[in-house]
Amino acid sequence: MKSYKVLIIDDDPNILNSTHIFLTEEGFNVSKAESGEKAVDMLRKGTYDLIITDLIMGQIDGIDVLKAAKKINPDTRVIILTGFKEMSLTIESIRNKADDYLLKPCEPDDLLYRMGNCFKELELIRKNRRTEQALIESEKRYRNLVESTHDQIWSIDIAGKHTFANKAITEILGYEVHEVIDEPVISFVHPDDKKNIKKLFINSIETKCGWNNVVNRWIHKDGSFRFIESSATPMIDSEGNLMGFSGVDRDITDRKRMEAEILQSKKLESISILSGGIAHHFNNIFGIILGNSELAMEEIPESFSGYSYVKNIKTASMRAAEIIKHLICFCQKNDPIINPNKVSLMIKESLDFIRTIIPSTVEIRHSINVTKDTILADPLQINQIMMNLCVNASPAMESDGGLIEVTVDNIYLDSKSINNNSDLKKGHYVQLKVRDTGSGIDPAIIDQIFDPFFTTRDIGKGFGMGLAVVHGIVKEHKGSISVESIIGKGTTFTILFPVYKEKTKINIIETDESDELVLGKERILFIDDIEDITVITKDLLEHLGYHVESTTDPREAINIFVKKPYMFDLVISDMAMPYMTGVTLFEKVKQIRNDIPFIICTGYSELINKEKAKKMGISDYVMKPIDRHNLSKIIRNVLDNKGIIRNDLS
Repeated sequence: MKSYKVLIIDDDPNILNSTHIFLTEEGFNVSKAESGEKAVDMLRKGTYDLIITDLIMGQIDGIDVLKAAKKINPDTRVIILTGFKEMSLTIESIRNKADDYLLKPCEPDDLLYRMGNCFKELELIRKNRRTEQALIESEKRYRNLVESTHDQIWSIDIAGKHTFANKAITEILGYEVHEVIDEPVISFVHPDDKKNIKKLFINSIETKCGWNNVVNRWIHKDGSFRFIESSATPMIDSEGNLMGFSGVDRDITDRKRMEAEILQSKKLESISILSGGIAHHFNNIFGIILGNSELAMEEIPESFSGYSYVKNIKTASMRAAEIIKHLICFCQKNDPIINPNKVSLMIKESLDFIRTIIPSTVEIRHSINVTKDTILADPLQINQIMMNLCVNASPAMESDGGLIEVTVDNIYLDSKSINNNSDLKKGHYVQLKVRDTGSGIDPAIIDQIFDPFFTTRDIGKGFGMGLAVVHGIVKEHKGSISVESIIGKGTTFTILFPVYKEKTKINIIETDESDELVLGKERILFIDDIEDITVITKDLLEHLGYHVESTTDPREAINIFVKKPYMFDLVISDMAMPYMTGVTLFEKVKQIRNDIPFIICTGYSELINKEKAKKMGISDYVMKPIDRHNLSKIIRNVLDNKGIIRNDLS
């Protein structure tokens, strides 16, 4: 009881003092005032839990004290002490929110009882206030939590209309909260996914169950789409009626992008492994076919009909080897190697490969008219651009046929042109155009075609990453890409690459059309684990004038070289062999004689490439199959430079 502060007011000193003594003995913290004026003054200076006041006093009576107390602190409890003759005033006091009244004189126990009721009311008021404050704080915390999360928190009614959405919807879908309230959820769903959403919603209403981690595509306000992962629980009232659903949506677009990239990478990795195995074995076979064809062509006069047949065999084997080479290049995932390269050569090589993989009903034409031909580029990435643009266009023309036309020209961008393309600088450019006669692109979606995951193909038939990759490669090469399309007529992609300004002399490899054989008389040690290749290559080298000792076992090659290390002017070895690789053989040979030139030939290897071979000090690295013209030039180049590594890495 000591925690309660009580103020008693009475202008009768005897009643005031006796009441003060009684309540003090009962353990209350009691103050007293002998007039209404003093009481009001005390109320202004301090707070009291309970006021017990006489009704009839001087200038300020009990009703005035009551009004002042309730104005200062509405929670203060007030008991009015009154006589029977003052009942009208008592009624007025009740109207002014007096909490209780007692007739004078009152029994002590009766007073304590009434005081106890007032304290109970006071505790109830305080408890309710604490509860209300706790609810306010809880709602505030909930609101802060809901609004601070990056996930979209929402509720919908059984009609499928939004009844609540947090601010995350703006971040995820671009809409303000007021734009989605009372709007049907289905209106924000990608057209291809609306059927799934409707089916899910109907089933959830029928079963009164929610859903977990359901992924669909939603339309952003800017017209793009997002992958949204949604989970929800039903809202059931006290009578068991379904009122709607509340849930959480998460934007997983970035995750889906990474999944698509990983899946694409794994597909390419699988193809790369497969094509690597094919390349290794096929290139060895092509080497045998090519070698025998060339030897046969030496024995058969050109005037004989058989000569042209053998020449066709040689040409076909070289063509097949080129297809394998392009397949490996396309599948390999290497860091870009950007060097000065001729556009004409890169485009022609790409088209040669593309013709072998697109439907035969699609014709490819090309026109290359450039004088400034060199750009800074990675040939593999230029090949990837051509692959994506041409292969992407071909399905629409497969059944009825069509045309893909590739043109390469030089253009000059002046200041006016630059204003229309702020990504570029004034100067000379190579303009690459890829035009198809397909079905064209809908103007409503043409601005989205470079967005990751955007695809017009059926689900499962494309990731929507091809044109996004093209866009990324073009930007990496400091270029620009644009698209024009007419429905029913076709589409044209225009790419601009800045012409390379030659500051120093560069070594750009061009195709050597010369059929002249380069001969020699030096001594060569040749090693390949496939006997047919060893035999045919030995014959080819001897036809070129060289003295050749050969073996199919690298261990035997070491023994031969140890016995007469200075007998040989050059060692040529296969890469993948039993017992040791060509690199291991190279290292062992170098330990015996450090100045011996060394060439590695391989059908395919993940362990070594041109760059690695150069760093190791290997004189040259050659992909199989090699015709005798190229072989003769490579050997002559290595011998004449006495093992100096070639600078070109083409």
